[in-house]
Order: sequence, then C-alpha cells, then structure tokens
Amino acid sequence: MNFDRLLSEGPISVTTIPRRTILAILGLLILGAVVAVVGPGLFSLSSNLCLESADEVRIESSVLEFSGDRGWSINAAAGCDNKIVGGTTTLPKDSISTDEASAERDFTLGLTSFDAWFYQGIRDTRSPVYTVRSAVFSDCGLFSGDECPNSQDDCDAFQAESSESSPAEFRYTDGSDLYCYKVERVGSVSDWTLAQGTDFDGTFTVEAAGRSDTDTISKDDVTARLQVADVNVDGDREHAHVTWTGSLAGELRSMDLSEFIATCENNCEQHTNEISWGVGAESQYSAYSAYDGGGFQSCVETEVDANGAPHTCVNAYNNRASNVFADASSGIRSFAGFDVADVRFQDGQIQVVADRGTAIDRPEFRILVDADWIGFSIPTVQPRFESVPDVTVIGNSQSTAAIDVRNTGETGEMQVFAECPSPISGGSDTAMVPSGETGRFFIPISAGPTETRDYTCTVTSQDTDTAETAQTTELTVHAKTSCPDGDGDGVCDQLDACPDEPGAGSNNGCPLEEVCGNDVDDDGDGRVDEGCEEPGGNWFENLFSGLPAIGGVGTGLDQLAGDLGMLLSGGGSWLAWFDVAFTVAIGLAVLMLVSTVLLNLFPTAEFVDLLPVKEWQFRLLVGIFFGVLAAGSAYAFVSSIVGKVLLLVVVGGAIGLYAYVESLVPG
Repeated sequence: MNFDRLLSEGPISVTTIPRRTILAILGLLILGAVVAVVGPGLFSLSSNLCLESADEVRIESSVLEFSGDRGWSINAAAGCDNKIVGGTTTLPKDSISTDEASAERDFTLGLTSFDAWFYQGIRDTRSPVYTVRSAVFSDCGLFSGDECPNSQDDCDAFQAESSESSPAEFRYTDGSDLYCYKVERVGSVSDWTLAQGTDFDGTFTVEAAGRSDTDTISKDDVTARLQVADVNVDGDREHAHVTWTGSLAGELRSMDLSEFIATCENNCEQHTNEISWGVGAESQYSAYSAYDGGGFQSCVETEVDANGAPHTCVNAYNNRASNVFADASSGIRSFAGFDVADVRFQDGQIQVVADRGTAIDRPEFRILVDADWIGFSIPTVQPRFESVPDVTVIGNSQSTAAIDVRNTGETGEMQVFAECPSPISGGSDTAMVPSGETGRFFIPISAGPTETRDYTCTVTSQDTDTAETAQTTELTVHAKTSCPDGDGDGVCDQLDACPDEPGAGSNNGCPLEEVCGNDVDDDGDGRVDEGCEEPGGNWFENLFSGLPAIGGVGTGLDQLAGDLGMLLSGGGSWLAWFDVAFTVAIGLAVLMLVSTVLLNLFPTAEFVDLLPVKEWQFRLLVGIFFGVLAAGSAYAFVSSIVGKVLLLVVVGGAIGLYAYVESLVPG
C-alpha cells in the first residue's frame, strides 16, 4: 500500500519499515544468489529417481488394462534418501527379466515433477483494516467547540469522504482547534476454516525405443496412464501404468495455523478463490485491533492535553495497520514439522509445500508395462513323466498323488493336472522346474460316494503358457467303498460314534434316549415320555403322596393317562394295549370285590344313615376308589419289564401248582 500518498493528503508521518523486514529481504537476496550459482548442480544431485533395478518383477498372462495382453508387473522402491524427483532412470532389460520371461529392450521411467503440500481453507469472513487521516479546523477565532459551526461542518464533510467507520473515526476540540479524524480501508484479513489435509501431484514419463509419453498423478488419481504409439498391434492405447503406492511424511498431515492469518491488500472484494492472499501474524492483527478499538482515541486525548500535537498517535495507528500485512510466511517455515519449500495460496486455500526430499515416507511404485511394447521372449519347458504311482482313496474323502516330472527343455513354469471319471475328481499343481531337473507335483484326488473298484485318470504335464509340449499319462486310483456299516444301523462306520451298537443317524449312530417333556416317542418303544416325571411330581403323585404304601399309584395313573391318549390317537404297540387291558381288569376286579364282598364285613348300613347317599351308591364310590388305586399300582407294576417278568412267573407258577395239585388228587 502507498502510505506516502495518504500522508501527503493530511498531517501524518511516513511509516517506518521494520528492521526485521529489511533483514529478511537481504537474506532472501543472498539465498537467491546462492541458488542461482549452485542450484542446477544441487538439483541434479538430489533429484534422481535412483531406480537401478526392480524389487519384484513378474509377468502376468492377461492384464485387464492392456485388453488382456501380457504385462510386466514391477514393484520398485526409489532410493537415494527419498530424493525421487527430477530426471529419469533407465531400467535395463536384464533387471526386469525373470525366470518366466525376458525383456527384449530397456525402458526409461521418470517422475519428472512432484509436489506435496499441507492445505487449510480460508474462511470467507473478511475483517477490515484501516489507516487514519486527520485534519485540523481553526477558523473560528475566539470561538470553539459547538459555538463554531463552520468547523463542525468542515469535519462532517471531511469524514464523509470515506464510507468506513470505526472507533478511530472521531473529533476532538482543543481550544480554538478542532481535530478531525477519519478511517479508510486499506485491506482485509480472514482466519482459517476447520478443513485441512494433504495433497500431492506429479508427472511421470516413460520411454522405450525412442517413443515416450507423460501423465500426471495426484491424491485423487495415483495412477499415470501413458500411451506410446509404436509397435503395438492394438493401436493407440495405454502402454504403461505407473501407480504410486507410497505415503506422505507424517509431519505433513497436520498443522496448527492459529498463530497466522490470511491477509489481502488489493481487490479484497473479489471471490475468495480470486484474491491474492498473503500470510500475516495473528499477533500483529490483535495489536492493531486493540489500538483501533480504543487505544488510538486515548492516545489523541492524552497527546493533545500534553502538547497539542497528536500526530504521533496517527503514526502509531498506521504503523500497526502496516504490520498486519507484513509477510509472516517465514514463521510458518520455522513452525512446520517438515522442510518447507514454498507457502502459496490456491483455490481458496493456503498450501504449505514440503521440500521434495522430505515429503515422502515410502516412494514406492507399481509399474504395469505392456509386454508387447518392450518385447519379450518366454522359455518353454519339455515335460517327461518319470514316476506316476497308484493312489488309494476312500469314498467321500481325499488323497494325494505324488508325481515326478523331468524338464528336458528350458527353465520355466510347469503345470501338472489330472482329469478323472465321476465320482473321482483330480486337481492340479504348478512349480518352476529348472532345465534338466525333476520336479515333484502333488495332485489332490477326491472321491464321492463309490463302491470298491479301480478308476483310471488322465494326467497332463505342460508349460503354463502353452500346451504345445504337453505330455499325458495314466494314473490308477483304487477307490474303496465310502460307507462300511458294521452294526447295520445305516450310519457309515467312519461316521458312527457307536460302530458296534445299532443307533440312530440323528444321534451319530448311537441309541437314542427318551427326552422328557417333548411329547415324542424318542427311543421308538411305543411310549411317550415313559420314565419321566414332572418337576415336583405329577398331580396323581401329589394326590397320593401322603400314603407311603401306595406311593407308586400316582406315577402309574399318570403313565396310564398318557398311554391311553397315545393308543386312542392310533399309536402304541400291542404291549401297551396289554398293559392297559391288564390294568383295567385289575381295577374292575378290585371294584367288584370291595363293593360286593369286603364291605359286607363292615356295618355299612349304620354308616350310610349318617350320609345323604344310598347304600348302593356308597358301595360303588368306595369300590371305584379302591379300584383306581389298584389300577394305578397295577399299571406301574405291569408297564415295567420287571413287572412283566414277575407276572409271568406268578401266572406260570400258579398254573404249574394247579396242575401239580390236580395230579395228586385221585380220579
């Protein structure tokens, strides 16, 4: 800004240039001279790609980027202390040749430019910065203050020349003099948004056989796609892809710029992206804001009272305004955690550009090169089978065939695979076999369900890239039945947890046990939940729990009720029907015995007189009660294996005894 022009229009002094600004300018001049003298040599030393050989090379038979052609896949890490920018490096054909294929020509790779930077956005809220101009009106003679209207009108007109306003725009009367001050905008300042991050861009060059091309990489697209129209039979398309797989230095990823502000001195009304921004110190702007907000007015009042010449206050105000726009980018350079090459503004951002030699942690590249472009020759193997032993496999399992193949051709990659009839299937194996040596290949042989018999598989050995030298032979597979079943329960022995005891497939071939409470005949004996008891006893048991002598009655009645339901629904076996029939017979017999015989032994007539029932009704109720008790006990007894055995013993013994007694009675 031209403060001299402002001072010439009113009584203000020329702004003094700070001493540190002069020193900074001298330092930059000296540095520029040094760079001009030694810069070219220094740059050439620190900017080589330094890639003399590749770290990993392989040839891919079908590369999507090259329409399915062969391609070299090269992983390379640049050396020379990460000084990767500038110039190019030739990769000799021997350095990228592998056992799989040989390159026929060298090719040249270069990262000819590279910039990495930290960025932070500029907030679109611009605070004004002013300078002060002053005028003194004293045409009123002995009059002063409000009694001097001509002076006030002149001050109004003077201040109206500028549309800006601040606490520094005021008037002050001293005797017959009216000191009038106005402000004029000379620039703006803005602070930073919260958005910050890192970015980079660079240019790759690739060349072979006198043909070359360049393309750029960036954070949004780390792959350079280069086209070199030479011998490629597919016409103009991409011949090389160079992808940066490294990372930026960690110190570059975050920075605190709160000690700095963005400054604008000219055309500050334009869009943020179009303004020529500078870097200022936040402390200088704070000092200016404090002086503008009240310090200047206090200074004027003090100076006028002291000597009637407040020009030093105007100079102090304008000096502070000038300091706001003093370049503070050198402070960012010393504040950053990395070597700074440049501080610039672009796209509404401040960009702190890192020195190229320290911006990158891992300068690594993946290079895809069309093999047709640089040419290639591929060795061919000549397989010859030396050993193909038989293999044995059990149905529903897998085995491995170890096959020896000799390579009588050039060193190369060989594949061996087996093709087998169903239910046998064969796999494959691949290995690099040097010329004149024998490789062993392990081929998986799988079998599905099968009977015991032999199968014949066809085994092929060939170069992985061509079938021109393929050789075939036969492999005998001895298959064994996949499901021997010793206990005949339908579960194969190899899967049967109880191979000597028939069981169920759902229980891994072992016998099932009754599961209580699911209303299912789990063990297949025709009874549901037999032997199960509800927690706390069933209601029959609870009913008769006070009678120890007949404690099993409740269990028997509960089992009887469950089995009757199963029988009536169409389930159950003949043994269950026998148990129910026997129980009913016992219950009816006891009912008749009690109601017609045993009650005759007691004076039931006198007892019935005390109850509101008839004698026959009383006899029937008592008979039913004891009949039910007898039925429950009988069912608990006869439904068990032990009960049935004892019943047979008793019945058989009774019949035998009767026959024996009959035999003793004469005629």
